[in-house]
Amino acid sequence: MQTKDLDDLDLMRIHFRNEYVINNLGRIEKTNHWSSVPAAALLFGRTTTTNHWHFGNFLSSNTRYLLNENCRQEPLDLDSPLIFKDTYTELIDNEFGDCEVFDSWVFCQKTPPSKPENKASIVQIVTENSHLLNKHFPAMNRYEGKVITQDTPIFAEIVDYHAVSVCNSARQSDLGAECYIATTEAHRNLGYAKNVTKHWAKAIYNSGKLPFLNTTVDNDATIKLANTLGFALVGRVLRVSPRNYSEFITTNA
Repeated sequence: MQTKDLDDLDLMRIHFRNEYVINNLGRIEKTNHWSSVPAAALLFGRTTTTNHWHFGNFLSSNTRYLLNENCRQEPLDLDSPLIFKDTYTELIDNEFGDCEVFDSWVFCQKTPPSKPENKASIVQIVTENSHLLNKHFPAMNRYEGKVITQDTPIFAEIVDYHAVSVCNSARQSDLGAECYIATTEAHRNLGYAKNVTKHWAKAIYNSGKLPFLNTTVDNDATIKLANTLGFALVGRVLRVSPRNYSEFITTNA
């Protein structure tokens, strides 16, 4: 994908659509994934030049109105705390109960990634070799095999015939993909996460999509990894998601 005409706001919009299905009114319909992970009630994105936000379509019109009035007053500053962060959580809590709140950085590989080292220990995981995940990442082989067939591509570092570090597509759209990285505790700080993420980013970029990395603002290890691999900072996102959204919909259907 050509990125020379895309600014950080464009990239933030791609990131949001990697993560969620957003309708023509700009409202979040559901999580862009095969699982039943609750959709966000609020996505508030900040770049160096602008703020951009979306609300869950399942929120009442009054809550959306109140959220919007506060969002419009937030400063244009990535590092400053949001003025109304507690208000957003309170408004959504009042409608759905307990919420999860994530404050995160969004990175994107804007330019072609460097060619990863061709090592025999790094393999792409498919159905035929998914047994390599059994020891350290058994959950990836559950869910009727959907992780292996849909959260692709998946790359793994193999040590003693077992995957010890993996990188796969957590969510993706026609324009981009979000990576998920996991490494066993005993195999951290050995460069394995860097290796598998490099292969993943290269495969995503070669497919015509942009690779994204999203991590909480206090995850120093992943932030360092993003910088080392050449991912550029796009902006910052506050995500508020009701924990019991699925239960609420079922009860009120």
